[in-house]
Amino acid sequence: MPWLLAVGLACATVGVSADGTDDRRLRAGARLFRSLMAADVSLERKAAEGRLTVLVYLADMQRKAEVEAVLSNSGAPDAARIRDMPVEMVVSSDLPTGTATPPAAVFLATRLKSADVQALVDWSIAHHVIVYSPFEGDVERGIPAGLAVEAKVQPFLNLTTLEAAGIELKPFFVQVAKVHR
Repeated sequence: MPWLLAVGLACATVGVSADGTDDRRLRAGARLFRSLMAADVSLERKAAEGRLTVLVYLADMQRKAEVEAVLSNSGAPDAARIRDMPVEMVVSSDLPTGTATPPAAVFLATRLKSADVQALVDWSIAHHVIVYSPFEGDVERGIPAGLAVEAKVQPFLNLTTLEAAGIELKPFFVQVAKVHR
């Protein structure tokens, strides 16, 4: 299914039915996620068989079609590619565990319970995988990347977690981001 990952270019007009703060953050976060992945210096090494897999964590699978619509833009010619590599989204209600082949990145489409945050951060560090959350407070709790909504919307990075995971981003991406240590 080539609706794959136009996440960074997802249309704000394609929405999730509820219009709460979390849904607005999800839409805005989707636009920045693709740029974050493209800024990962070692992205090519994270491709399995030449394909980038993105795990989208969604606790309520009844919202799967809505979230897929927000995270996709099948009308864009490069919607399914980052750095000329095909991207496949896998929507799951399970958080990643010690899998043999981890995904290239994880996008949180559902707010995590506090008990799950540290386990996911530890997994991210151990597997050198960027985890992205558009939800307020997650970067401060250790999630490697997210969204800062202030006077403007910008990337939000937890450099301590990214460094612990051995993830290096392009300098320009870090310069335009809000940074938490």
